[in-house]
Amino acid sequence: MRTLLRDCLRLPGAWWWLPVAGFALPCLTWTTAAVLGGAQPLTWSLLGYYVAALIIGAVVINIWEEMAWTGSAQRRAMARWGKTGGSLVTAVFFTGIHLPLALDGAHSAAEVASNVLLIAGVATGVRLLIGRVDAWTGRSLLTVGVLHSSFNATETLLDPDYDWVRIALTIALAVVIIASGRRPDPVV
Repeated sequence: MRTLLRDCLRLPGAWWWLPVAGFALPCLTWTTAAVLGGAQPLTWSLLGYYVAALIIGAVVINIWEEMAWTGSAQRRAMARWGKTGGSLVTAVFFTGIHLPLALDGAHSAAEVASNVLLIAGVATGVRLLIGRVDAWTGRSLLTVGVLHSSFNATETLLDPDYDWVRIALTIALAVVIIASGRRPDPVV
């Protein structure tokens, strides 16, 4: 437990990982959505709201959530089944815990099924991405929590009908990382 708590406060091995975790995905997502006509107008108010959502989400929820998901479950799964396999196993359970979201606003069984597939896709992309970032940052759950919070807060930068951009880019980024073959140090 002490190790996990230390990992929650551990700065990444390279300082630049924190701003990358907090701002790379939202910048890429907002820019893509802007090209497609689905980004919120970029104002100081919107940026302030994003930064507040990022910080509050990270401190109140996501760092501690990642202490359990990445620090406890995913690291163990990756040690047993490899980086990709362990991330996918964790994604199954991550999907399960988020299943109540599939009912939100659904009016039919088909909508629920579609939402479950969407949640599974997001969970897969997020867990693959987080598994790599955890290794690349020297097991910094602080950075992983900021990345998770960044993913959640990026929703505020988009028109609701364009949230698929955030989801698609997260999944695509995870696929590119896996396909690139970049090998982080093994998780111990």
